[in-house]
Amino acid sequence: MALAAVAIIPQIVAYGLNLSFFMGGTTLLIAVGVSLDTAQQVEGFLLMKHYDGIMNSGKIRGRRG
Repeated sequence: MALAAVAIIPQIVAYGLNLSFFMGGTTLLIAVGVSLDTAQQVEGFLLMKHYDGIMNSGKIRGRRG
């Protein structure tokens, strides 16, 4: 339901304001998905880079909390 709302809201706003809006909701969903996946891959890469430190100390360097 929330994904459908995100996909439809840009069209409703563009129609209400009488604008031509070229980036639709589907484009926003894809952009957010790609950025989240990229962030997850970067975090995995950094985790593997510091794997020896994790095994020795039991703590992940660079993480708060």
